[in-house]
Amino acid sequence: MRSWQGQEAMRGKLSGESCPSRGNHLFRGIARHFRYGQVWYCASISIGVLCLYTKEDLSLDRVIDFLLVLTSIRERVGSDSYSEGLPEQLHAAVQSACKEAHLSADKDLGLRLKGRISAHQWIGCELTAPSYRFNDWQHCMETWRKLIQARGRANRGGHVFHFCSPVELERQWRHIREVYIEIWTSAGQDAGALGTRLDTMEAAHQPQRERCLEHWNRTSMAKEEQRHRALRRSEIRLACKSAREALATARDARREEQLARRAQRSEQCEAKQELRLSTLLARWARVEQERAARGLAARLQAARRTRLELNSNSSNNNNNSNNNNNNNNQAGAESQRSAGGGQAAGCAACREGLEAETEKGGVRLQRPDHG
Repeated sequence: MRSWQGQEAMRGKLSGESCPSRGNHLFRGIARHFRYGQVWYCASISIGVLCLYTKEDLSLDRVIDFLLVLTSIRERVGSDSYSEGLPEQLHAAVQSACKEAHLSADKDLGLRLKGRISAHQWIGCELTAPSYRFNDWQHCMETWRKLIQARGRANRGGHVFHFCSPVELERQWRHIREVYIEIWTSAGQDAGALGTRLDTMEAAHQPQRERCLEHWNRTSMAKEEQRHRALRRSEIRLACKSAREALATARDARREEQLARRAQRSEQCEAKQELRLSTLLARWARVEQERAARGLAARLQAARRTRLELNSNSSNNNNNSNNNNNNNNQAGAESQRSAGGGQAAGCAACREGLEAETEKGGVRLQRPDHG
């Protein structure tokens, strides 16, 4: 329920002299009617497909109070006007709001309820059900249920063709038409007259319906073409993706093959280098062995040559000694045969000859003692 200050502000706004006139509606929720030279006011609100309105009154202030009560009822019911528990919620909200305002729903407000259903796409206006007093609210709720079931998804937000095809809309219109005629027939109206009236309204709205259908056809064709283009683009993207994946796979395979060949060549090069190194090491070992053998042979040959030279020198020395001894013996004998006067000269000559031979043979002999 609105606060008292809010009610006074709303009442002042609605009853002010500067309030603009909008046809029969003085303000949102307030309607006025000119009858017998007087202005009658009426308050009304909508809750989904239900319309709640009060009796007409000459006092605008009183009708504003009625509107405040109706607004309180709508706030108590809430925004979900399509739930199965709406009848019970609505009845409880009306009772509590009228009790707070100290008003009677039947005597003071003259509250009435009626259902309505949108049929703009077929006849260009709404279809309204008979109105019921609040005391007969159960019959009104039965009508409400029938309208909810007949309404379906038509005109519940967005373009009607977003939810239904033209064939489905035509079938739904036939169902709404049957329910509408059934509701008014139960209220005492003539079914034939109602059918004729609906046919006339439908024929008058035929051009608009054809334009909507043409627009839907163009839109559907454009969407279908767009869908095909999107599908084609998707197929192209998938094909390109598959081609890229195939190229990447082939590239990876080539790279792996190159790496394998490179590793194989590297192993072969390492094997060749190891073989060459082992060959060089073996050759070096043979060269060292040959060099050592040649050195040993050279040392042995040098030692043999030295030994031979030593042996040769020893033989020569022995021969020279023997020759010297023989010469000395011969010289001694001759000296003995020589005269006594020439003994000293002979001895000196003999000594010089012995020294010369000795130096020549490398052997130094002692001087013979002739004394």
